[in-house]
Amino acid sequence: ERAQQAEDQRRVSSDLLISFITQDKGLLLHLEAIIAGKVSSTWASSKGRVNIFFEEDEQLDRVMGFLTSLVEAQTTRCHNQVAFMMDVLLPEATIHALSAVHEC
Repeated sequence: ERAQQAEDQRRVSSDLLISFITQDKGLLLHLEAIIAGKVSSTWASSKGRVNIFFEEDEQLDRVMGFLTSLVEAQTTRCHNQVAFMMDVLLPEATIHALSAVHEC
């Protein structure tokens, strides 16, 4: 029963992160600025891999779909969009969301 409660709590936490990532206007503007090259991200020069904080593939798919729509909406194109989204935008969005959610 405790294991189920812990799993449910992790799922709720992940859902909060997803909601923040996909709905917060401040984060949206920040990510768009990174894509446009107006703001630099520390993740762009990082060589390390990022841990994924989402419990289920469906959650990650939702976030990646959102990030894909942001990248495709920009006129600026990067050489490897998948790497850019996974290595720069995903950690940037996740860290901002974690910070905002834990402030509440």
